[in-house]
Amino acid sequence: MPAVAQSHSNTMLVTASVRAYTQVRMIEQPARIQVTAAARERGYVDVPAAWVVLIRSNEPRGHQLSLAPVALPGVRMSLLNGQGLPAAALRVAPGGPAPAPVTVGARIWVGPDTPAELPAPRLAVEAI
Repeated sequence: MPAVAQSHSNTMLVTASVRAYTQVRMIEQPARIQVTAAARERGYVDVPAAWVVLIRSNEPRGHQLSLAPVALPGVRMSLLNGQGLPAAALRVAPGGPAPAPVTVGARIWVGPDTPAELPAPRLAVEAI
C-alpha cells in the first residue's frame, strides 16, 4: 500500500508595537543675549546660529521647534527660518537614528528700555 502524505496548515496572527522615542541633545545654546544700543535703536537683535540641537527619534512626521516665552515687558522672540526671516515655529523633518544637528537662530524684538543683557529663551522641541 502506498504512503499518503498529509498536509496541515495553520494561521498565526502576530502583532508588534514600536514605542515612540525622542532624544534631544542640546549641543550649543546661549546663556544670555547681549542687547547693544544699536539693537535697541533698530528695535531687534538677531542671534544667528544660537542653538544647535540633535534630535534622534522614530517620529515619522518630524518635530516642531519653538522658543519658550520669556517674561520681560516689551520683549518678543521668534525663531529665524532658513531665509533669516522670523517664524513662530520651525518644522524639522524626521532624522531617524542618525540625524544631522539642526542649527537655529532667533530674532528678539526689544525696546529702548530693554536691559543690555537678557536671559536666553529655552528652545522647545515637540513631536508633530
